[in-house]
Amino acid sequence: MLTINGEPLADVVPIKRRRAVPANEVLAIFAGAPALDVDELRADLDAGIDQELPHDPLEGTGL
Repeated sequence: MLTINGEPLADVVPIKRRRAVPANEVLAIFAGAPALDVDELRADLDAGIDQELPHDPLEGTGL
């Protein structure tokens, strides 16, 4: 019990946290989200990220 000048103010208790969100809550959260075009997303990522390595990271290792 938390008090001020002896007067009760609040109970101090541990916070109970959920470890998982129920599927129906997740579906409700994303119900209004726009559809994701995976092919378009891949194309955007490929266009914005250089996928080439500057050199072979295994060169000279004998592998």
